Amino acid sequence: NPQLLVLDEVMAGVDCEGAIAFCKLLKHLQEINQWTILEVSHDLKMLEHTVDWLIGINRVMIMAGRPRELLTPEHLTKLYRYY
Repeated sequence: NPQLLVLDEVMAGVDCEGAIAFCKLLKHLQEINQWTILEVSHDLKMLEHTVDWLIGINRVMIMAGRPRELLTPEHLTKLYRYY
C-alpha cells in the first residue's frame, strides 16, 4: 500500500461537480489509508478548502503554512512578485 500519493494539476479541465466529487473521494481515501497527498496546483481557491498545509514556490520557497494563514493578499503579492 502506498503512503504517498503525488498529484500534478489533477483538477485541470475538471468541472465543478467533478472536482467536488474527486476531492471527497481523495479525502475519504486519505483517511482510511493514512495517505500523505502531495498535490501540485495553481488553483489556490480549491486548495484553500482541500489541503492541510500549503507551500508556495516561485523559483524558491516563498511561504509555507496553513492555507487560511497564507492565502491573503499580502502573502500572494509576495509569492507572485518574486523574480
